[in-house]
Amino acid sequence: MDCHDLIQNRLNDLIHSRDGETRDTDFAGQKKSGEAAPPALREKTVDPASNIMLPRINFDQVIQYHIDSNKNLAILVSEDDLINQKFLEVAILKIGFTCDLAGDGRETLDMMRRKRYDILFLDMQMPVMNGEEVLASLRRENLIGSTYIIAQTAYSMKGDREKYLSLGCRSYISKPVHGNMLKLKIAEAILALS
Repeated sequence: MDCHDLIQNRLNDLIHSRDGETRDTDFAGQKKSGEAAPPALREKTVDPASNIMLPRINFDQVIQYHIDSNKNLAILVSEDDLINQKFLEVAILKIGFTCDLAGDGRETLDMMRRKRYDILFLDMQMPVMNGEEVLASLRRENLIGSTYIIAQTAYSMKGDREKYLSLGCRSYISKPVHGNMLKLKIAEAILALS
């Protein structure tokens, strides 16, 4: 198990607490360049499982810091179910960002050709082109770049996370997507893109 897996497991343990609220959690986030780290990254804590010093992070602070810094975050939601599409759009708006919507894999690929996105929520079971076909096309056309791709699926099976990560996704979320988990995934992406 590498450091990323260890951190991700720790995050999942802390996030899936009994009351379901997002908490201060440990995550290996590093700030590039000479910019001051957001307040959420200034405190350090030791992960008891690995004895590694990690920043202590409040995901609400990460998101607020990004918003306050007037940094744009281009998000594409690739989802064929209109109810799920609307839920994700409204939830992303409540978090403080906007998003573009694609209803199938071909539309997702066309939109990725026209615009550089920071985050792509990619439904893996879509009509026209499924998520795996979209990922293969994005790789073939060299369109992934620094896009933080989050695989999403309603049919979560053992091994899905590893499978989608091996295909080029950087994270994974199962449906139905809950607001706190969506916020966590956006904060993770912001940290990874920083």
